[in-house]
Amino acid sequence: MRYEINLDNVTTKMQFHEKIRETIPCPEYYGGNLDALYDVLTEMSGPIEIVFLNFREFTHQLPGFGEAVEHLCADVQAENPELLIVLE
Repeated sequence: MRYEINLDNVTTKMQFHEKIRETIPCPEYYGGNLDALYDVLTEMSGPIEIVFLNFREFTHQLPGFGEAVEHLCADVQAENPELLIVLE
């Protein structure tokens, strides 16, 4: 399964989490924060590929948050070998 999350014109954390909810299967109780995203991604069974499109532009809009997302993706991939995350 492959999911593409287009971060074009995403300028807030809330918009980021809305894109997550729109694109990947999240439980109703998804908390809209990075801890909740970590839980969702580590629980996915695959193989699954998640591609964040326009990630570099996104990190320019929200540099600290973008860096936190990048670290989260690395941690998730270390925890869940069935998941490949691509930051484009």
